[in-house]
Amino acid sequence: MQVVCLRVRSLCWVLWLLVPWLSSAGEQVDFSDLTIWEQETPIHSLEAEVVLLDFFAHWCGPCVVLSRELHVLEADYRSAGRSVRVVTVNVEKRNPAATKRFMKLAGIDVAYFDRSGELVKQFDISSLPFVAVLKRLGDSESFTYEVLETFSGTPDLDALQSVVKEAFVSVPVASESYAESGLAKEFPEATVFPEIGPSVSVSKVAERAALATEEIAPMVEEEETPEVKADPIPVPVAAPVEENRRTVLGIYDSLRADDIHISNTSISGSFPVGRAELSLGLSQNQSRIDYQPSDLDLVSSARSRKESMEQLSVDGSIEFGKRFTGLMSLGAYRGFTVCKSVWIDEFYLQQFSLFLNYQDIDPKGHSLVLGTRWEYLPGLATLDVWAVYQSDQISPAYEAIPFEPLQVGLIDLDTASLRLVFENILTPRIRVKQQVQLVDTTARDVRASYFGTANIALNDDWVLRVDLGATAESPGFDSIQSAISLEYDLDERWYFHGFVRQYEDSGEIVDPTIISTAAPALDTDLFGIGVTWVNYRWSVHVSWGDYNTRYDEVPPSSFQFENLYLDRDWDYFRTQISTTF
Repeated sequence: MQVVCLRVRSLCWVLWLLVPWLSSAGEQVDFSDLTIWEQETPIHSLEAEVVLLDFFAHWCGPCVVLSRELHVLEADYRSAGRSVRVVTVNVEKRNPAATKRFMKLAGIDVAYFDRSGELVKQFDISSLPFVAVLKRLGDSESFTYEVLETFSGTPDLDALQSVVKEAFVSVPVASESYAESGLAKEFPEATVFPEIGPSVSVSKVAERAALATEEIAPMVEEEETPEVKADPIPVPVAAPVEENRRTVLGIYDSLRADDIHISNTSISGSFPVGRAELSLGLSQNQSRIDYQPSDLDLVSSARSRKESMEQLSVDGSIEFGKRFTGLMSLGAYRGFTVCKSVWIDEFYLQQFSLFLNYQDIDPKGHSLVLGTRWEYLPGLATLDVWAVYQSDQISPAYEAIPFEPLQVGLIDLDTASLRLVFENILTPRIRVKQQVQLVDTTARDVRASYFGTANIALNDDWVLRVDLGATAESPGFDSIQSAISLEYDLDERWYFHGFVRQYEDSGEIVDPTIISTAAPALDTDLFGIGVTWVNYRWSVHVSWGDYNTRYDEVPPSSFQFENLYLDRDWDYFRTQISTTF
């Protein structure tokens, strides 16, 4: 817990340092040095009372939505006889093909380039999107403007429009150029200001595309027998897609050893409903085992067994206020969640099925998750707070005591947990996510966990991802885990990556003198490679890996499970296909 507290305290200091206390308001800006991107043509006379200086880069997902909104705002003000102009400035020198695709998606006809870099230095731009609202000083031929307000990150469009309105307080009539254009005649009341709707929210899937994120399933915090999990690979930067889109995602995972095969097939879809977003998911997990009893077990016999688990989930989010989003998830499943449970159930079935009070349980469960997301630094930092409740009916453990009825273990388990997730864009190329979680389960002590992820865009072509995690639970369980992956962008469509992951824990056997199904200490490693292809609507990902699990020796008192906790070498395979429409 001391480590977790130290991490949280360090994060708070970082966030404090990132708060934009200083403002550029009141400064003067001269951008006559701007040239049309990929040309030497200098910017021409703006003839605009108010300029919205919009900085972007092709790898910034939220920038495409914001650029569209700013151009809509510009058109609305123009139609009302107001002299407003959006000047879009590209800050990325490299990868012109990606920049052209960005401009096409954002509807940008002309972009400019800050060849001297003076504007970027003056505004001290450390994250994107970035917008500056400027008011002209002097006559219509002047390139000198005063800074009224700057917005770092995705801005509140209502607040931005208020700044634009204030800029026109001292300008009761349309500018000369507009008065002659005929627009002022259509709108003789110069006090008309267009209103725009609520700011467009970037959906969860679009957030994952921005800045080469994510969302990677957390690494397994207790790998008694491996489950199929997403490999620690950053999702490549997909081209931003239109709002109000629908997304369909299909995934197939497989882990195969000589005597165990685990596979998971899932399909999910997300779609907007007004200001909300709804996601539906259905998955099936299959466990095939070749059960092999211990040589000292004189009752059980070898047997092949196959079990499946079906799971249904419903996730939703809805915006309320300007910086808050409500989060909800409902889930239900039926069947064995991990292959370890199938192996142990087979042992008890063969040992005790003839006893009168043996119960053949069909495992099932349901969960409810409620949370909220607070965007405490707009476009830069969010805090998620989750409260989780889960109820499970599991296949119980049994113990035969001479001259007494068969002892039946726990069947119903209740789990409650609290999870805090911090996500911060530290720079345009560094995104950090940290999670702290407390879990309280029936008949167990509270388990505390920490997970941290950093996505670092080393340059236009290389992305580095680093994962770290730790878990602790009394009376003596603890684990640590780490992963690193490196991705190469070949041509904005093909991505290649390699990844390494390690995990180790202290095991859960408390008293080695009594029989226990608990796992001994475990050490695992995963090495793999993958390839991803993306275009505007489709994404296909395939990866392969070598997964190894190494257990400490099972205590003599628990010899019945020595074949469950064997060292194994697994073949790992994952394929994923997604589309948006």
